[in-house]
Amino acid sequence: MAVQEGIALLAEEVENLRAEVEQAHHFEAFLAAEGDQHPVLPVLNRRAFLRELTRVLEASEREDLPGSVALLHLAGTERLRLQHGIAARDAALSHAVDIIKGELRQTDLLAYVDGGDFAIALVVAEDDGAVQKMRDIADRLAHEPFIWQEQTVCFAARIGLVHFRPGLAAAAALLEADTQASTLTQ
Repeated sequence: MAVQEGIALLAEEVENLRAEVEQAHHFEAFLAAEGDQHPVLPVLNRRAFLRELTRVLEASEREDLPGSVALLHLAGTERLRLQHGIAARDAALSHAVDIIKGELRQTDLLAYVDGGDFAIALVVAEDDGAVQKMRDIADRLAHEPFIWQEQTVCFAARIGLVHFRPGLAAAAALLEADTQASTLTQ
């Protein structure tokens, strides 16, 4: 009888340990996902964007698929922060995220990299289509104003765009897009 009770206690302890391990795995997955997200905006952070862009660039090169990387600078967010505070800037960035996400597909990548800069990867997008997509985003940002405390704020976007090519590294693509930044017009 004592042996059976001992086995039952061990089995119960093993089940408790399995439950704890499962809970730890769920928590680890949660923390990993949280570590990839910008702390305020529902987009990737720079580190996660570069990691995912590396994966996309490798797949694109392997499959010979087109695509582009864009760096979109939203002018005026720092001035808004200085005039109205962090909450105003964060709300403006959230407004911009909604507009940008509304133009992207689920396969595209979006990250906030800091200082009013968004990184965008247009996956499986022909060169001309990527240029037009970024023009559409810039146009919507300019014509769908952000309103803060009854003040209307319109944002101009400067956009640098680099098309995928063999051997292009993620960090180099982002840097090149930054140096190419200009105002896209129709």
